Amino acid sequence: MSNSAKKYKRMAVAALAAALIFLVVAFLQIPFPIGQGGYINIGDAFIFLFATLLPLPYAVAAAAVGPALADVASGYAVYAPFTLLIKAAMAFCFDSRRKGFGARNLLASGAAVAILVVGYYLADAVLARSFIVPLAAAPFNLIQGAVSAALFAGLSYILEKSAFYNELKEDLR
Repeated sequence: MSNSAKKYKRMAVAALAAALIFLVVAFLQIPFPIGQGGYINIGDAFIFLFATLLPLPYAVAAAAVGPALADVASGYAVYAPFTLLIKAAMAFCFDSRRKGFGARNLLASGAAVAILVVGYYLADAVLARSFIVPLAAAPFNLIQGAVSAALFAGLSYILEKSAFYNELKEDLR
């Protein structure tokens, strides 16, 4: 496959990834019962998964754009700039050159969850102008991250047994 064709394939997969992440985040939400508002979703599992599939620039773009657009579409536009930065930083933790279910990427999901929790704590602190108020949402962000990390581990384990997934991963390198 030529470099040009590979580039277009990566862009197409990244666009599809952003769209899938958008759909999961925008339509599979559980509202926070307390705090500043917001919601829990499993979109991070798909961010983790695509970050292990796509080369870094494409993974970062998909991870940032999909959830930020979901924030806008869900009535949480004030969070979109924060989401753009937080989700991009989360994607930086992963490595597409290794197995998704490998130890390195499983540890990366822990680092990404830490970025999620700290990032949204700081975002809420800026929006609320308080370092106390955002403490109420931190456990929900931790739950969201932990559930997404577990879902990522299960999905990546299953997908790595698929010939299609492995061929796609090889094509995107």
